[in-house]
Amino acid sequence: MSSKYLPLQAAGHYDWRVAGRLAGGADKVYITTTSGVDRELRRVVAYSPGLVPVDITKEDFIVAVNGLAQLGVALGAVVAWPELDCNTEWVQAKAYRGKTRTGPHTIPWSYLNTGFAVDPFGRTLETLKCQWNGFYQKPCLSNSKPDGIDVGRGLTPIEFDHLLSRTRHQLYAQLGVEADIHVGTPLKLTKDGAVPPSSINHPAMAEVSYPDLLAANTDALLHSHSVEHVPILWVDRLVAGVSGMTEELNKVYDNWNKT
Repeated sequence: MSSKYLPLQAAGHYDWRVAGRLAGGADKVYITTTSGVDRELRRVVAYSPGLVPVDITKEDFIVAVNGLAQLGVALGAVVAWPELDCNTEWVQAKAYRGKTRTGPHTIPWSYLNTGFAVDPFGRTLETLKCQWNGFYQKPCLSNSKPDGIDVGRGLTPIEFDHLLSRTRHQLYAQLGVEADIHVGTPLKLTKDGAVPPSSINHPAMAEVSYPDLLAANTDALLHSHSVEHVPILWVDRLVAGVSGMTEELNKVYDNWNKT
């Protein structure tokens, strides 16, 4: 699938079922599963819904995105790139910058910078979310092995929204419509439930130790969810970085960060 379909997905006019039939399966509708050298969707790591605050700066957003990318590389997981609240100041059109926008969204959303910053998406105006256009770049999504070295893989926020919806439907089909459905598993950032240390440069975000990360999540990584077709790992704190990764993993992340 080409990234040219992403605006169609944002507008809600993309037929995921037809795309699945054409691609050869429902798991083949994502850019990361249709191109590159590694096409399997084994597990996904994502920030918990609503974790990215509305007042986050663009600079801090980039730091949190890079931290999530390091978690993905460390865990061998596909990264679900985070959505933004459409009231975030730096995604507004130029005439609306510097103002705190509140209240319901409206059509047309001329107050949003849809040319260069974000694409809004959602099933209703009340659930409208924004996808940063930076995630449209193919290296953010697919492993093309530049210089013969692996890079990470990602899902756009819109693709992840579809994966969550599909997972819920599958769980209800298997467990019954009255079942209490909880999609995903919390990811532990430290052993024994301790609070992870804060990043020196970004105190609101965590600095995660790779050895502790693996030790704390052995069960979650070795035993995939018995029902979910793609295990999802939720991160409940923004992460600035992962320290202590192996030399090989650092090469993978550095190569991804350069592309």
